[in-house]
Amino acid sequence: MAAVSPDRPIELEFLFEFLMELASASKPAHDLGPTPSGYRAVGSITGGWVKGPRINARVIEGIDYAIRRPDNALVPDIRVVIETDDGAKILMSYKGVIEPWDEILKARKGEPYDESKINWKVMITFETSAEKYDWLNRTQAVGRGAVVEGGFHYRAYELV
Repeated sequence: MAAVSPDRPIELEFLFEFLMELASASKPAHDLGPTPSGYRAVGSITGGWVKGPRINARVIEGIDYAIRRPDNALVPDIRVVIETDDGAKILMSYKGVIEPWDEILKARKGEPYDESKINWKVMITFETSAEKYDWLNRTQAVGRGAVVEGGFHYRAYELV
């Protein structure tokens, strides 16, 4: 059996775009403050959508266990349950690095910010018992995001 070379180029295929809606001021994040890992806040994902050639879904609910690190980076740690148009439920988890935090904060507050300074990248995995979407259980995706009114918008690509 021939070995797979680690030198083989990585290819990306568009998977979907998605929107994560954040809890409003009426349901603020739980601020845990400085911890050994960094400054921790736990917030609710209250809605959103997933749209792509092989999957369309709505976000039922989720949680972000975000850490703001001392180096001005934010590490999102998000788990959301999505429901596809045909009723399948899928756990989508993603983690990454978003920097610099001060520019993200300006954007979230609606203040002027420099989008060219923001480096926003995430790694995405999935878990489901739905036979039609079983392929997602073996899918590793990556994505880039941006701040939009009420939440975050991403484009996700499958590593093939």
